[in-house]
Amino acid sequence: DDAKSTLVRLSQDVGALRLGAFVYRGYERVGSARNTITMWGPDATIPLGSVGEVNAQFVRRIDRDPFFGSCLVAAPCPGGATVPFGTTVNSGFAEAIFWPQGPTGRLFFTALYNGVDADRPVVSLRLGEQDRAPGYLAKYSMANAGVNYLYRRNVRMLGEVGWDFERDQARFVLGAMVAF
Repeated sequence: DDAKSTLVRLSQDVGALRLGAFVYRGYERVGSARNTITMWGPDATIPLGSVGEVNAQFVRRIDRDPFFGSCLVAAPCPGGATVPFGTTVNSGFAEAIFWPQGPTGRLFFTALYNGVDADRPVVSLRLGEQDRAPGYLAKYSMANAGVNYLYRRNVRMLGEVGWDFERDQARFVLGAMVAF
C-alpha cells in the first residue's frame, strides 16, 4: 500500500487543564483517483474536581475529491454533483462524565453533544445508510445522556437516550458491553 499518512499530536497540562492539538495529512487511492485529506483541530479536558470531567474537541476536515472522481451526469454524487469536487467538514463534540463514586467507581453518568457541518452532503454517520433517505448529510447535531454501570471489570451495563436535532427524533439504547 503506497498510501502513507502523517499525524502529529501535541498535548500539554496547563495547571489542571489539558490542552491539545493535532494535524493529519494523508491520501486514499481508488484506481487512478486520489483523495487528499487534511484534518486539524484543538481539544481540551477540564476536570470537575473529584466528580467528573468535561472533554471537547473541534476537527476541520478538508477532502480534495471525497468520491474519487465518480460524480458523473449518469450517476451523480450526493447533492447532485456531476463533476469531482472538494469539500470542508467542521465537526465538534463536548462530553461530560460524572462519577459519583469517584473515577474508579462502578457507576457513572455521561452527557454528549456531537455536531457536524459540511459545505456539501458528504457525511455518512452509519454504514449502509447512504442509499436510504436522507443518505449523505451536510448537517448533523445530536445530544445524548446516559447511565453506565460497571458490573464486572469487563462487563458494562448501559442505558442512553439521545435527540437528533436535524431529524427531530429520539434514539434509545439499552445494552451491555463485554470485553475479553
